Amino acid sequence: MSDINGYVTDQEYTSDYHHAYTPAMLDYVALLNGIAPPERAAGQFRFCDLGCGFGMTALALAAANPAAQIYGIDFMAEHIDVSQALAERAGINNAHFHQLSFAQALDKDFEPFDYIVAHGVYSWVNADVRAEVTAFIQRYLKPGGVAYISYNAMPGKANILPVQKFVSHFAAAQHGPGSQRVLETFAQLQQLQQMGARNLQGKPELDMLLQSLGNEDPRYLAHEYLHSAWEPRYSIDVAREMAGAGVEYIGSAMLFANDERFLLNPEQQACLANFDNINERELVKDYLLDVSFRRDVFARAPRRLDPAEQERRWGRLMLMLTVAPDAVDYQVQVAFVEASIDNPVARSIVKALAGGPKTVNQLLSRWDMMSASVQDVRDVLFILLCSQQLTLVEQDKVATASRLNQVLADAGYVCNALATPYGVGVELPLADLMLAVGAPQGSVAERANWLRSESRRLGRMLRDQNRQRVADNAGDDAYVALVEDFDHRRAGLLLQWLPIGHI
Repeated sequence: MSDINGYVTDQEYTSDYHHAYTPAMLDYVALLNGIAPPERAAGQFRFCDLGCGFGMTALALAAANPAAQIYGIDFMAEHIDVSQALAERAGINNAHFHQLSFAQALDKDFEPFDYIVAHGVYSWVNADVRAEVTAFIQRYLKPGGVAYISYNAMPGKANILPVQKFVSHFAAAQHGPGSQRVLETFAQLQQLQQMGARNLQGKPELDMLLQSLGNEDPRYLAHEYLHSAWEPRYSIDVAREMAGAGVEYIGSAMLFANDERFLLNPEQQACLANFDNINERELVKDYLLDVSFRRDVFARAPRRLDPAEQERRWGRLMLMLTVAPDAVDYQVQVAFVEASIDNPVARSIVKALAGGPKTVNQLLSRWDMMSASVQDVRDVLFILLCSQQLTLVEQDKVATASRLNQVLADAGYVCNALATPYGVGVELPLADLMLAVGAPQGSVAERANWLRSESRRLGRMLRDQNRQRVADNAGDDAYVALVEDFDHRRAGLLLQWLPIGHI
């Protein structure tokens, strides 16, 4: 098994786009918490993805923001080779991919970045590499810039620590790619559980993990569990390490985690109010909620906004629907709360956004919004964003990302998102991606037949909107349902996202 600094290198990672750490969303996190986002024009920024994998987020951002400069750094040659090839085929010249370790990256003369992100890295590498991540942020993040770090967190991961140790240890002695070894070793663990192994009993988190294995990409499992360096982190320790890089915690890229109303009961909120230090508050919250994964957002020399400036910046935010207006769900689960937004304010917002992206000021200026309070509008937008029925966008339509979408489709739909002309990507199920970019025009039945034959040709598993797997031997009705759901939820929006010729 190949292992560098505790990190497995004999298995490529998954090729996913991650919307949570796009500049538009990170700016919103800052604004939610009263902090000024990086000073820049819409669609113009410098962005660096440390441990970029196949670079899908970087590629989507570069295609959707031609005035931005996007960098991806990864020490696996396979990842960088693919990223560079896709960028070349899509005609993207503002995405720059470098095969470097983080230590090597520190020796480069990069210009400072507005955003530095590290997803799926920090708790999967040893202390030396973590120090290189913080050193990179310290050296290359602009004043006022934003950094994002995701990591497995304690105390929520406590029951999984013995599992990871078992899997990483016994998989190291086996042969074959990581995706094969991780499944074989988990099968051994399941046998122990069935034998009544005491350490593996009475742990709901472990039961959920073992039950979900069949739904996970084996490449993801390999990169999650096979590393010899695998250390879930306490948020207060991460905050201390980031302070050494000159940045402060400002909020969470898990949007719901920024609003305690959706997380804690009144007694818990009162308890939390006793802690003035933000990092101590986060640690207490992690214990109250048994948090197992975090997406932390930090800023260098963060500037707190006064109410008037915060209001002005709110007004300039631009939003776009990610589901068709008729498919919006007004009763949604946000963290632990069933939230209802079935009210005139929400329906007016959705009606306005049906015609394309709008700023908050444009929404507030509508005659049917004159009686709405600013707080009511913010709450509705927050819930729609948390339920992923809405997204922040960078700018009004100035470019098209359709060439990248076609390149990714031709490569076997290797990305989980469509790049849009609005500065961001939109994450979609595989069936929706295939129907959006690859499907020929035709009736529902004709497209359903195409979807079935194409997914079998590619050997790709399809899921419905509830993330339930569509069985290989599923009948016509299952594929018809996928097409009908796509037509209901997405097809109309493609007139905004893609050139007419693709519809």
